[in-house]
Amino acid sequence: MDKNTERAINIMIIFLIGLLLLLGVGIYNNEREIEYEWEGPEGIFNFVIDDSSGIEFHLAKLEYGLGSIDNVPFNYGPEELQDLEFSEDINSNLLNKERVYIVQNPEDTTITEGKTLIASLTMWRIFLKPFDPVLEIDAQMAITKTYEGDNGEFPIINCEDVSNSIGVILLQSGETNKGYVEDGCVILEFEDGEGSVKIATDLVYHILGIL
Repeated sequence: MDKNTERAINIMIIFLIGLLLLLGVGIYNNEREIEYEWEGPEGIFNFVIDDSSGIEFHLAKLEYGLGSIDNVPFNYGPEELQDLEFSEDINSNLLNKERVYIVQNPEDTTITEGKTLIASLTMWRIFLKPFDPVLEIDAQMAITKTYEGDNGEFPIINCEDVSNSIGVILLQSGETNKGYVEDGCVILEFEDGEGSVKIATDLVYHILGIL
């Protein structure tokens, strides 16, 4: 592994903290210039398009139980992702697990200019509060293999680790953007950095019933 890749991995924890704040819930105060509704399998979802930060986000209002979560930011709206190839049995291989590992190849962090990390965080955050009382699933970030300078921050997980209680979401570079299941392992294939964020967002929308 070259030094650029090693450096990218060594600052992953810093990125995790910073990007989690960026992708966190309820951190935007926008002017609500563009609002729209999206009808999904679980009902009507309200979105606001906000580009005040210089980056366009689709801010969703999500309602669960007795409360609601405002301004959950996504890089893409559901309309942009509805035509992606996505296996309908993905949810059944995740939502019945006690723990889900979100796994990426360390070398992809450099190849995709860090976009796979954003993709991982896009998925990981829905397993955190205030979502976890709904999903009731623990989630952890992981990597597919060790690398030079690895200090053990992330466990080594692969599709072979899938079990009745353990689910695996593997981000894997490929020729297209699609989500599918192989021997119980959820594989999110992407063709480039932006593709990894698209397919990760697509998975989240399916879990939440938006798509």
